[in-house]
Amino acid sequence: MASFIPANKCVRLQWVFTNADGSEGSVRWYYTYSGVAPSGANLTALAGTAVSAIDSNLLSLVRDTWTSTEVIAVDLTADMGPEGSSPDGTAGGLSGGLIPSEACVVVSQTTARRYRGGHSRVYLPCGDVTKLQNAGNWTSVFAADVAAAWGNVTADTAAGIWAGGGVFTSVMCSFYSGYTWETYGTPVKYRRVATPRATAAFYDVLTFVGKQKIGTQRRRIASTTP
Repeated sequence: MASFIPANKCVRLQWVFTNADGSEGSVRWYYTYSGVAPSGANLTALAGTAVSAIDSNLLSLVRDTWTSTEVIAVDLTADMGPEGSSPDGTAGGLSGGLIPSEACVVVSQTTARRYRGGHSRVYLPCGDVTKLQNAGNWTSVFAADVAAAWGNVTADTAAGIWAGGGVFTSVMCSFYSGYTWETYGTPVKYRRVATPRATAAFYDVLTFVGKQKIGTQRRRIASTTP
């Protein structure tokens, strides 16, 4: 198991959702806080705020086979930090033709940092066939609508910061920097392994950009049923 990398004064939110076909997916996003640390009760309340934000802003863009299951909030300052969660049971509002469970809308969360490699993004279970421009793309209007909705989710969630928490900032959380070559096997082979940071670095999220190209979240293919 990989070692825990602390993220000082950082809260991770995780939205979990399930499909009628047994598929499951989740989305993670992050905030830093400037004030006092949250309690478990504070994080439970924050998770409830996030559930309300998702239900009111995003689910109208999700097909009704998907159901919002819960939001989990965790303080990542230490490996034994407080945690809270809030259940949900709200289904999406779209009812057009089905798309594959792994299909999604990718929203890039842009920052001021310029670098090669994976950038901050979320994979959202949005859309039905009425939102397709063609076999490989969402309509530009729909992609923009999803990005705006996700921006509203993050803003509305941030408004739920606990008393004394200070400034709550939506961030990209970077746990690794560069890589090293690791040897393995006989004869010896080499593979690149990401180099963990001592503590996570943060970059403020500036804008949200919806991608027209249909994204794929392959982990949703795994069934949650026996």
